[in-house]
Amino acid sequence: MKVYTTYLPVLHSTWRKEGKSPLLLTAMQAAGASHVKSREAQEFLGFVIEDVTLLLTREIVSDFEYTQAHL
Repeated sequence: MKVYTTYLPVLHSTWRKEGKSPLLLTAMQAAGASHVKSREAQEFLGFVIEDVTLLLTREIVSDFEYTQAHL
């Protein structure tokens, strides 16, 4: 069962985005967008998925190349 509360804020009122990881902020935005049925939210999720796929692919390739170079 999936439950998402629409009436309680997830963040405490003293929380500030300044100094936080861009990855954390994007993940939080994606979590919220996944519960919105608008075209804009769906497009945002599409971009996030593309970006994360690209970043993970680069990291996997980089790790593989490092491992190969240090065998």
